[in-house]
Amino acid sequence: PFFLASGEFSLNTFLWTLWDCFMTVSLGIGLIVLFREGSRYLYKGFRQFSQNTYGVYLFHVPIVVFVQYFFRDLSEPIYVRFLIECVVSVLISFAFTHFIRKSKTVRKFI
Repeated sequence: PFFLASGEFSLNTFLWTLWDCFMTVSLGIGLIVLFREGSRYLYKGFRQFSQNTYGVYLFHVPIVVFVQYFFRDLSEPIYVRFLIECVVSVLISFAFTHFIRKSKTVRKFI
């Protein structure tokens, strides 16, 4: 399209690069502020999810590998299998982290 820069050094490329960087940083900062301010009014369920996110980050890889291994023989198209694996992995990751955080020793670390 006409609004994308072609790749060589020109005024159009320079302006497009500046605009792209400005929008990326602005959206990142804006979303952080939006979620920080909006989180004060969220109900307890979202707060519970946010407390478990670091644990999900730590433990999601082996859970995803296990889920992919479990669904390896599924004969659905790849995009359907991907969606199923994503949903199942997220649910298992949050459930696993929720239950291991009940231990006071574990809660100190995650």
